[in-house]
Amino acid sequence: MVRFMRATAVLTALICTTGSAQEDLKARAARVAAGLLEVEQLGGDHLGYAREALTILREGYGVWPEGAAAPHRTRALWRGRRPPEIDPLSLFSGGLAIRESLQLDRLDAFRAGGGAIDIGTLKPPATPSHPFEKMLEGRAWKASELARAVPVDFYYAIFHSMGGCLDFADWLDEVGGLVLRRYAPMAVDFRVKDKLLTQLALQVTPEARKFYDAVIDELVLTGSDPFLREGSDLTLVYKLKSSGIFRASVGLYRKYFEVAHGAAPARSVIGGLEASGLLTPDRTVHSWMLELADDVVAISSSETALARVVAAWEGDAPSLHAAADFRYMRSLYAADPEVEDGFLYLSDAFIRRMVGPELRIGEARRLAEAARIAALERRVLLYHQLHGRLPETVEAILADCERAEPAAALPPAVERLRSHRISQRLTEISPERDWEGALFDDWTMFEAELVYMLARREPDLDDVERWKRSRDELRKFVVELKRVYETVHGRPPGNPREALRLFQDEDRRNAAARYGLDAAAHFAGLELIADRFSVRSARYGRMGLFRPNLETPVETVSEAEADGYRGFVREYERYWRTYFDPIGIRLRRGDGRRIEVCILPLIQNSIYDSIRTLFGGQPVPITVQPLADEVFSLGLKLGKDAPPLGDLPFLEEMQRNLAEKLGMPDLDLAGLLGDSLEIHARDAEPLMDFDARGLLPQLLPMAGRTDELLGVAGGVFLAYAAFHPLRVAVGLRDEAGFEALLARLDEVLAAERAEREAGGETGFLEFGFDHYRFEHRGIPVRAIKWSFAAALHFRLFYAVLEGRLHVTTTESTMKALIEAGGTEEPAETVEGNVFLTLRPERLHRERPTFERTAMEAALAASLRNFGTIRLMAALFPGDNDLAGCCYRAFGFEPVSPGGGRYAFEPATGEVTDSAFGSRVSPRLEAEALRTATGMSRFFSTRQIRIVLKFTPEGIMTSVEIL
Repeated sequence: MVRFMRATAVLTALICTTGSAQEDLKARAARVAAGLLEVEQLGGDHLGYAREALTILREGYGVWPEGAAAPHRTRALWRGRRPPEIDPLSLFSGGLAIRESLQLDRLDAFRAGGGAIDIGTLKPPATPSHPFEKMLEGRAWKASELARAVPVDFYYAIFHSMGGCLDFADWLDEVGGLVLRRYAPMAVDFRVKDKLLTQLALQVTPEARKFYDAVIDELVLTGSDPFLREGSDLTLVYKLKSSGIFRASVGLYRKYFEVAHGAAPARSVIGGLEASGLLTPDRTVHSWMLELADDVVAISSSETALARVVAAWEGDAPSLHAAADFRYMRSLYAADPEVEDGFLYLSDAFIRRMVGPELRIGEARRLAEAARIAALERRVLLYHQLHGRLPETVEAILADCERAEPAAALPPAVERLRSHRISQRLTEISPERDWEGALFDDWTMFEAELVYMLARREPDLDDVERWKRSRDELRKFVVELKRVYETVHGRPPGNPREALRLFQDEDRRNAAARYGLDAAAHFAGLELIADRFSVRSARYGRMGLFRPNLETPVETVSEAEADGYRGFVREYERYWRTYFDPIGIRLRRGDGRRIEVCILPLIQNSIYDSIRTLFGGQPVPITVQPLADEVFSLGLKLGKDAPPLGDLPFLEEMQRNLAEKLGMPDLDLAGLLGDSLEIHARDAEPLMDFDARGLLPQLLPMAGRTDELLGVAGGVFLAYAAFHPLRVAVGLRDEAGFEALLARLDEVLAAERAEREAGGETGFLEFGFDHYRFEHRGIPVRAIKWSFAAALHFRLFYAVLEGRLHVTTTESTMKALIEAGGTEEPAETVEGNVFLTLRPERLHRERPTFERTAMEAALAASLRNFGTIRLMAALFPGDNDLAGCCYRAFGFEPVSPGGGRYAFEPATGEVTDSAFGSRVSPRLEAEALRTATGMSRFFSTRQIRIVLKFTPEGIMTSVEIL
């Protein structure tokens, strides 16, 4: 009964947005705060509203739910991009290399205004281009004539049918997404594809797909940047089979958008050609169409971009078709509908545009504007909850800010941090408060170095106490620094340098602006959209439908922007000293799907450097021989130009240690070991699940050298081996010599065991080992058992079979291998340097664990939406489509990864997901979720094969899903 009454009170606070005119504003604020605390306790909302509103209510109105702790931090969707994820698929498929090349993970937010520095004075990276004209000598190339319509610094994607383009997009969503994101199911949908089709006034019904395939011969997609989610230009160029039928049918489609969305027809002359437009004020529909030739039509979401397309087509501006790097890439991947369904190219000029000052700073400004819009939209929500109505103007919100007492506590919080002894120590390091140097680039380095500096200042304390006190003090300082910065800016600081700018006067003024002390200046240039919770920027428009960067050019920048960009260039040139790296991606269909990627010779100092050192050189045939129940295989082979395994630096120390231990001064591993390595995993039911995605992001940044990479690989191998039966096969050059080495190893192990036993009993927590041998079907097998505390045991079995050393983690795997005579399955051979295969249809014993892990991740993702759904129930009481309300109001939809439907139950105050239940009583019904999550399709996949090649042309990969 008590719980019911409490839930009813909380529900009333959430959905009651009206009150008597006489009701005290502070009392209403207290009820709103109590309701928002419930949203926070559900995990917060994706807008970041509940957390910020609670802070404003506490700081401005002096109300805070009794007995409640400070709200935890949640991640709002409008903030900067998440840190890059590193996983085996992105590493070997080339996805990580593409991210490195485009540098999309390093975008800072800058607010425009007050700048007087000509952007033309900022020097972009000086990295040269490859000598493409020379590289083209003697090579034939073939490309579509539609490439003439693509400006040289735009991206280029061609499909040989509209249906092929849409099919590939659907496949990536339904199957490829599941394969690549097993542990990160999508829980928020921005409906980017639907938004773009609506903006271009294109219908994609089953009937429309048939029509497109009947009248369209080729289709090119192009644009000036990849920021489609925020808002960008997208242009489609069609080569038609039947131009008359196309014009008539597309005219009907555009008439539909004119009626359904209230889009107004428009006319313009673009590049001397007549263009017809279909426009809405908020760019929901923003479509321009013109004819480049009788059988070539272009449709674009940007008049500016379309003008660039016309100029390229007419020869008045450089086109991609004439660019040497494009022609060279098309000599590697010749345009041929028989062998490709689609092709994507990111040119040398496009990547230069991506890292150039205008686009970097322009996009950073849009991110900052998104933060301002989001901050004002949260003020709109708070106003609505406090007053029971939407504000009519920004001035009404500002007046509300003035009624609330300003947060006088914030500037003193900055001052306290500024006067902290750690800040004083930092001032000694950097007297001018410019916070330059590597110390301020990374939080880990910052904290480690400062702990050491602080500990040296406490000579009267013993070492343990001194380090402990310094660590605790620094940890509290860093937590408070990040908290205050996030309160001021609405997002976490990217690095220490950014956070320490709080101490400068400009950021202190921003702090005042954020809390209403100068709100008019902070929200200048923003206006409310009538009858909505949305805000429009005078320069950029509505969030999610921003004007393209191409239409908002940057001419002057501030000193902070200039300094930030110069720092980016310095960092970029550390890695791209030699060449820019254009990227080509070919899409193919056959029995399954195939994606081929070519990244022209990649950067130095990349994780790929270490892989290239080990397995680079010309690609060679790699053969993998799996057993019938092996679900995963990794094949590695040194290239023709690479040294044998025994000659590599990382084996030198091993060879010295072995030679000394075995008493074999003439030991020559190079003469014993071959150039091939295989790793296989068998189907099994593990007691614990192992996810390399959780380990690799922590380990790979430490792998700057080959030996470090091998340490990382060894750590991942041992961790995985604890839960799965593994087999490793190493080729041998001298089988007899290696057998002699094993015999000598037996003698040394026996001597060490005798010495250990002669020394008496060992301690409880000490390691011990045993070794022995046995035969299976006449093949000698050796085994080593490691023991810890006489209770935990780990065994390795090893034998020489058919010219290779096989090491297994289970006896049954070794016996199965011997019984199969070395192989039970046909050998898989590819040309490459690294060969990885996953066979989902062979997962039987591990399948329940695999499924359960994916479903648990889906459940966790669904629960993260509950706070947002609860907030929508407060804003739209009585509406049964709360997820749809969220999309219509804020441009994103909370999606249940299990295909469920979200609901709010007023009687209990609970949010439920029909697929996963409630937070109090979550459920996982495997049979019901298997189809909804796509697991059935995944387990019917025969294999996922990835091949990585290091060639003179660059890194080339292929991902094939059959």
